[in-house]
Amino acid sequence: MGKFRGVQREYKDRLFKFLFGSPARKELTLDLYNKINGSHYTDPDALEFTTIEDVVYMSMKNDVSFLIDGSMCFFEEQSTPNPNMPARFFSYAGMAYSRRMKTEPGFDLYSLDLQPLPDPIFICLCAAPGMKEDRETLRLSDAFGPN
Repeated sequence: MGKFRGVQREYKDRLFKFLFGSPARKELTLDLYNKINGSHYTDPDALEFTTIEDVVYMSMKNDVSFLIDGSMCFFEEQSTPNPNMPARFFSYAGMAYSRRMKTEPGFDLYSLDLQPLPDPIFICLCAAPGMKEDRETLRLSDAFGPN
């Protein structure tokens, strides 16, 4: 457990999803994306939500994900720092890309031609008390190796 004790499992992410994960509020989602990435997109209809809702057989869902300009963006809001976010994002991305590959017209995973995929972008917003860094990079590769 290390330095990440006291995980708040009862915290609900409904407000974040309500504000940024709804097609009715695409403008807010686009504004959040622009502020974090320093971009200047103006057309909210350029967003296509790809959020994974509660997958019954896996009991897994992500907060907000969407496609924009050749990128698949995954946003998570946390009230407690979680060193396992790269593994969680990896799982979310696997499900989202799998679903995308099944529904994308003309996509053939077994083709001899390379099939293009959107670039992944993973953002976890954490407003935990006592956080010292504005930004921190977590790597999936840190989870591998001797334990």
